[in-house]
Amino acid sequence: MFSSSERFDMGSSRGDAYATDYDKNDKFSLKISTAFVLTLLAVAISVCVGIIVHFAGGNKNVTCQCSCPGDGSSTGGQIGCPEQTTLPNTCTPCSNVTQTPPVDMTTTEAPTTPQAPAITDDVWLPTALEPYHYNVVLRPNLYETNPQDFTLHGYVRIYFECKERTNNITIHIQNLNVTSGSINVTETTNRQISVLNHTRDDSARHFLIIWLFEYLEAGSNYYVEMEFSGPLQNEDLSGLYYSSYMEGSDERYMAITQFQPTDARKAFPSFDEPALKATFNITLERRNDTVSDMITLSNMPRIHTVQSSNGYFADIFEKTVVMPTYLLAFAVCDFPHKVNTTKYNHTFRTFARKEYIEHTNYSLWVGSRLLDEFEDYFEIEYPLPKLDMIAIPDFSAGAMENWGLVTYRESIMFYHPDISTVSQHIFTAIVVSHELAHMYMPEWNYLLRGGSHEIHENLVTKVK
Repeated sequence: MFSSSERFDMGSSRGDAYATDYDKNDKFSLKISTAFVLTLLAVAISVCVGIIVHFAGGNKNVTCQCSCPGDGSSTGGQIGCPEQTTLPNTCTPCSNVTQTPPVDMTTTEAPTTPQAPAITDDVWLPTALEPYHYNVVLRPNLYETNPQDFTLHGYVRIYFECKERTNNITIHIQNLNVTSGSINVTETTNRQISVLNHTRDDSARHFLIIWLFEYLEAGSNYYVEMEFSGPLQNEDLSGLYYSSYMEGSDERYMAITQFQPTDARKAFPSFDEPALKATFNITLERRNDTVSDMITLSNMPRIHTVQSSNGYFADIFEKTVVMPTYLLAFAVCDFPHKVNTTKYNHTFRTFARKEYIEHTNYSLWVGSRLLDEFEDYFEIEYPLPKLDMIAIPDFSAGAMENWGLVTYRESIMFYHPDISTVSQHIFTAIVVSHELAHMYMPEWNYLLRGGSHEIHENLVTKVK
């Protein structure tokens, strides 16, 4: 570290020497002469540049041209345009030229059809309508030779209350096509509302906008229904997608869902925001003329099965409790299961492919015990009649707390004492406890728009 006295103490003799040199007259006169020479050199360079510019540019007159009103041509010497200027290569501005007024692009005529709202950064749905119930029928086609040909067909009826007078119904849709002529809007008094048209112009926000010939009135209830179809894909493992796995030398397929946070719109048209909760009647269709019989699973227990068309059977599930779209879950597969009954008489099951079903014994034991413990801890009864856990071969998340049908990555849900590690034993219990804790606080999050997913996850982490 340097102090101020140390920095400038250079010795007396050296300091005197610098002072003596600075005061000498010959050094002072040298600086004056140098400055004089540099000044003369700068003046000479300036003069030379001026001479070069003068002779190279020439002293030519330039005819200015203006676009004069009338014929729109550019000519010199017309009224209102200067003919010449004596300065080289310059023109004075045109004067006295009549300016053409701007064209008025506005019109007072009403558009023949309503226009879609301008796309903004606001991705929320309009607040005019609020859903309260859905009827959903889905038929995933897993039975083609090439999985690229797998498709999804469905039907949805959405009941909603009109909160603000409006002449359109705006809902979410993504990667699905509405069947032409299938959209119907009806007041719950059975009065039909005529549909003007529907548009996907606001596809950036995944909006399907259905324009009506008349206004929906605040305080009234209506429903909108439609048929739709689309590809059953597995590119991003979201929405309703197919998963594949090997059974011996054969490739098998299943359909499964991952809707959090806003991918239910890929499975059926919906008000797909976490704050917009409703009840759901779910029907899933499957075929049983394949190598192994298919089953279907959803949030609630299956109540009965009816024959559908084209060799399909329709499994009809109990009506759900009030819940957001992102907690819905569907599965179509040929998985076997293990079952247990909790202390409070809830059915607890685990599902996995045949080869690994024995690897779910530990998850079944841990899960059913934890469900009892949570009921005792919260002093709140588990609100659903059953709880299923299913291991998915292709699953992007570690696990997902779908109410009544929890989905897991296989490596998280599986444990076998002969081959699994101690850390896997602990990790499986931790993840299962985390997901089951969600069962008791699904309403704590997303109560309003902008609810914090991180806060909800932190609460669940504390509980587990």
